[in-house]
Amino acid sequence: MFGSVYPLPILYRSPVLGSLTLAFALLGLAPASSDALEIDWQADPSCDDPEALQRELGRYRLERSYDAARVRVDVRGDDEGRWWVDLHLEFEDGVVDRRFSADSCVLATSATALMIAVALDPAGTLEELESEPEPELEPEPEPEPAAKPEPKPEPAPEPRPRDLGLVAQLAGQGALGPLPDFAGELFASLGLRARATRVELLVNIGFPRTVRLEQRPDAGVRLHYAAIGLRGCGEPIVARVNLGFPLCLGAEAGPLAARGFGLDRDRRSSALWLAVSGSAGISWAPTRAFGVFLAAEGWLGVVRPRTRVEGVGVVHQPGQAGVRVRAGVEFRWPNNIAGRRPS
Repeated sequence: MFGSVYPLPILYRSPVLGSLTLAFALLGLAPASSDALEIDWQADPSCDDPEALQRELGRYRLERSYDAARVRVDVRGDDEGRWWVDLHLEFEDGVVDRRFSADSCVLATSATALMIAVALDPAGTLEELESEPEPELEPEPEPEPAAKPEPKPEPAPEPRPRDLGLVAQLAGQGALGPLPDFAGELFASLGLRARATRVELLVNIGFPRTVRLEQRPDAGVRLHYAAIGLRGCGEPIVARVNLGFPLCLGAEAGPLAARGFGLDRDRRSSALWLAVSGSAGISWAPTRAFGVFLAAEGWLGVVRPRTRVEGVGVVHQPGQAGVRVRAGVEFRWPNNIAGRRPS
């Protein structure tokens, strides 16, 4: 290091002081003079404290190498609470510009003083910094044991699917028996459905059929029947395609009615018809409440009434067995195919 070490006299120019130029000697050790360091200080009102910069510069005892140096400092705050410093230093052999930021006005002032000191006397500033005692560091607190993660709450159980529902069917069918030949009939049912099983009340209605006498083609008997039954069904289901395969067993009974025409005495009569039946089918539900089905059914006659005409004899008696083929539509309230809750 060359030359003597002096306290740093500073000459400030600040808008707060108006057009007056004041010379301050750092710590009162040096009077103001024409060779004092000239600093042009500009700052926001909340940070306009030239004396704070003076005190910070007083920490460094620098060589008198600033005779021809000019310094301009502009300190501004932003909306995020940071302070920005624009530092401009002019020397005979060059210019130094620096821009930096700090979290507070105090830190910005300290950093500005350090920048100016380093620019004026890098070696002296480094010696001053090395000679300062290191601050005592507080022992770091022991880290608290990591809290155990809270167990994840168990997912709420899915709502139990509705077990009960109503099912109704309406169909047309062709039948061999109990009426003569192949006859058209209506079929309807209403039942209670529990998952893949159901119990249904059913009705079969046979459209009138005519039996003509061989001796008198213009005379004969018209027959029709209506039967009410009960059946139980199991229905395996392929849920992916909403296909069901109902298998049913039941029994039905009802009047087999006859009315003569063209006879000497046209009379009406009826007798009980009783049969047991079993069916197999396939159903498809394109929507949750509506489906279509196709089924084939066979029945065995338990009670088979005879229809007689005086002077002619028996003109009709249901066979021992018969078959029906039916196709129709199905409605479900609610639909619980495959045990799913309807949305």
